[in-house]
Amino acid sequence: MTIAATVSARAATRLQYATADYLREVQWPVLIIHSPDDEIIPFRHGEKLAHIAGECGELLRIHGDHTSGFLVSSTTCTSGLRDFTGRHVEQDNSHIR
Repeated sequence: MTIAATVSARAATRLQYATADYLREVQWPVLIIHSPDDEIIPFRHGEKLAHIAGECGELLRIHGDHTSGFLVSSTTCTSGLRDFTGRHVEQDNSHIR
């Protein structure tokens, strides 16, 4: 990661997102994808969000840093997303209007 990208990513982490508040209200399956190798956002944040989502939440653990995780773990991401959608999207479409 370049110095400019690191500075930009660190600046973005100072923003406050109400993700935990939103997850407490969610009543449908949520897939959280995160890497313990992420040097910007600690892995415990992903674990915490999955815990907050309760039975609706699922954490897919990948590898790779903040910017390369999806590239490094593309096979894991693709198969995890396919598995998640296969189990949830086709089973319950009641929330779609």
